[in-house]
Amino acid sequence: MIILIYNIRVKMTTDFENNSFLSKIKLTLKQNFTKRNSLRRLLFFCISAVIVIVCSWPMHTFAMNAKNSHYGNGFIQIDIALNPGIAFSILENKVAAIFCLQGLIILILSVFLVFSNKWYYSLFVGFAETGALFNFFDRMITKNPVSISGNKWCVLDYFHLSFGKTSFNFPDMFILFGVISASIIVTVFAIVNGIKDYKDKKVNKMVINKPSLDIVFEDDNYIIVNKPKKMLVHPTKYEDKDTVIDFLRPKINVQEFEDSLRPGIIQRLDRDTNGLMVVAKNKKTADNLIKQINENTFIKKYYALVHNDFKDDEIIIKAPIIRSSNNTTKMVVSDDPKAKDAITEVKVIEHYKTSAFIECKLLTGRTHQIRVHMNYIHHPIYNDPLYGQNDGYENYGQFLTSYYLEFISPTTNEVVKYTINLDETFNKLKEQLKLM
Repeated sequence: MIILIYNIRVKMTTDFENNSFLSKIKLTLKQNFTKRNSLRRLLFFCISAVIVIVCSWPMHTFAMNAKNSHYGNGFIQIDIALNPGIAFSILENKVAAIFCLQGLIILILSVFLVFSNKWYYSLFVGFAETGALFNFFDRMITKNPVSISGNKWCVLDYFHLSFGKTSFNFPDMFILFGVISASIIVTVFAIVNGIKDYKDKKVNKMVINKPSLDIVFEDDNYIIVNKPKKMLVHPTKYEDKDTVIDFLRPKINVQEFEDSLRPGIIQRLDRDTNGLMVVAKNKKTADNLIKQINENTFIKKYYALVHNDFKDDEIIIKAPIIRSSNNTTKMVVSDDPKAKDAITEVKVIEHYKTSAFIECKLLTGRTHQIRVHMNYIHHPIYNDPLYGQNDGYENYGQFLTSYYLEFISPTTNEVVKYTINLDETFNKLKEQLKLM
C-alpha cells in the first residue's frame, strides 16, 4: 500500500514540475484516460470484479446457511465466524474506525487507479478494491449463521488454516493478492525505469552534439518544421527522447489533446524521411487541418530518387495498403477488405538511364505509402532496405524528402505554401545518376 501511495506522489510531482497543481491533475487525467485506455481499464476492472463476486458470493451464501460452524480437519478448514474487527481482529468492535479505515483504503485504491499511467493495474487494483467493497457492504448485512450469534457490524469469515488462529474469507484473499501484485509490478517498473534513467544519463553525458530541429515557420496556431533524418515524430514504447514533439512540447497546448504523447500531430514522417511537416499548437487548429486533409485541400509533395526509369511522365497509383502479416514493421499492397485505400500521384521530373527523379503527391496518408507504392510498381526508392535495397548510404536513410506543403492557414484563412531545398547528399546522388 505504501508503494502504491508513493507511486501516486511521484506521478503527480516529477512529471509536471512546472505546472500548477490543477494543471497536473488535468494533464494526468488527459494522459491516462484516452478512449482506448479507458476501455481497457474498465474491461480489466470488470473482469476482476466479476471474479471476486463469483468466488465470494457462493461461499458467503453457504456460510450464511450452514448447519454447522466447522467443517473438515485438513490444512484448510471451514470455520465460520463473525469478525467484529478487521485482519487479526484489529479494531475489534470499533465500528466507526473500521468503516473509516475501509473507506480510506477504497479511496486510496481508487486514486491510484486514476493516476496510474498503466491501464493493466486496473486488474489487480480491481481485485483489492472489489474485495474491500464486498467486505464493506457485508458488514452492513445482519447475519445469523447456525450456532453463531448475529452481529450487524461483523464481517463473515470462513477459511481457517490449521496452524493459524484467525479466519479469513475470499474477499480478504483478493485484497491481499491485488495489493501485493500491484505493488510488485510498481516496484519492478520503478527499478527498471531507474536503471534506464541511470543509463540514459550516462549516455547523455557522452553526447556532445544533440539533434536539433529547424523551425521554418511559426505563428499562434501552428508550426512548420523541417524534420531531419533519424528523428522520430513522437515518442514510442521503444524510444521517447529527442523527438519532434519533445522539442515542440513547450509551444503546444498539450492539455487540449486526448493523446499527450502525440499532441498536435496531424501528419507524420518516417524516421528516415526528412522534410516539412506541420504541428498544430491547439485542438481547434488540429481539427481544421485534419478536415483539410480529409477534403484534399491539404497538399503534400515529396521528392524521391527511385530505381528504374519510367515510360510515362505521370502516373496515378491506386492500391490499398495493409500491415504485413509476416513482418509487422512493413506495409503491403493487398486486396484484403481491411486494407485502406491509398492514392499516390507520381510525376517524373528527370529520366535517367537506370533510375528517375520523381515528385510524389499524396492524396491519402497511409503509413509508408510512397515507399510501398513505389516498390509495388517496381521502382523502389534508393537506399530503402525495408522495401527495396541498401545502396550504401548507411547513415542517411531512404532518398525521400517532404519538400512542399500547401494548405489554408487556420490563422489567416488564406492559402499558404512552404518549400525547402534538397540536402547535399540527395543532390550529390542525383548528379551521379545523371551521368550513369
